[in-house]
Amino acid sequence: MRRRFYIICAAVCMLLAAALSVLGGCSAENDDASAVIIYTGDPQSAPETRYDYSSWEDVLEQASETAPDAGYLVIGGDLVNEYSDPEEWDAFFDSGGELMKEFGDKVFPVSGNHTSDEDTTREYFELPESGCPDGLFYSFDAGEIHFVMLDSIALGTRDEEAVSRITDWIRGDLEDSGGKWNIAVMHHPMYPMADSRKDRIRADTMSRNYLPVLTDGGVCALLCGHEHAYSRIERDGLLQIMCVSGGKLYELPDEAPAERASWDAPVFTVISADEAGLSFVTYDTGGTLIDSVTIEAGRDS
Repeated sequence: MRRRFYIICAAVCMLLAAALSVLGGCSAENDDASAVIIYTGDPQSAPETRYDYSSWEDVLEQASETAPDAGYLVIGGDLVNEYSDPEEWDAFFDSGGELMKEFGDKVFPVSGNHTSDEDTTREYFELPESGCPDGLFYSFDAGEIHFVMLDSIALGTRDEEAVSRITDWIRGDLEDSGGKWNIAVMHHPMYPMADSRKDRIRADTMSRNYLPVLTDGGVCALLCGHEHAYSRIERDGLLQIMCVSGGKLYELPDEAPAERASWDAPVFTVISADEAGLSFVTYDTGGTLIDSVTIEAGRDS
């Protein structure tokens, strides 16, 4: 079954890595020291063209051409419109499967409002376990960058016990992080651009409950999606980058507080770290540079 594709692929990759280690082959640790990551958001198609994932395919093709050395693919939720529709998952994988296969077991999605079922996501992707019972939470390292993957559906709860459990998990994960850089990924933005009352309520809840533990834990950037546009904003010492990588595009209002915004085409962001700092470079499907920003090394978060 297609849903087992990435789980099988992950197992093969682990076996190959073990074989290379025994034979004295390439070191994964050394290879990842200068890791390059592709970030994408909301690959889902427009509802009126539900099974058309050509925009997602265009994003991956251009990303592969722009950053051929990228070894990780991070997806900011809402991979499909309807998570219970296997035909739509087929369309998603048919469009991106060959290119996604190049990343092996290093494809990392978060939950979204259209893909909120943790069990379904884990059926399609082999993801680390976290022990947090409140949603799809996990983390991974890409070279010197530590990614903490958050479930923004769960982050919107006002249940005090759940907030306490999630906060403890985030704090513990960041305390154990050995990365030089910490990046949080979640579907909903902490700083919304669009005029949506429910999204602003969620953002206020997330900011009140989790912004302190994130920034105190050294998180310097937040990757998100949901609003189907590209935007960049920096608030409270946190750089937020929002991407859209599917055919469902929305125009942001004129009063949106973004420092940079674009909604003409799907985009992807290439993330890398070096001595100078942590860089985020965004392109559209035509290879046009949309935005570029670097968090300088040594800067206080």
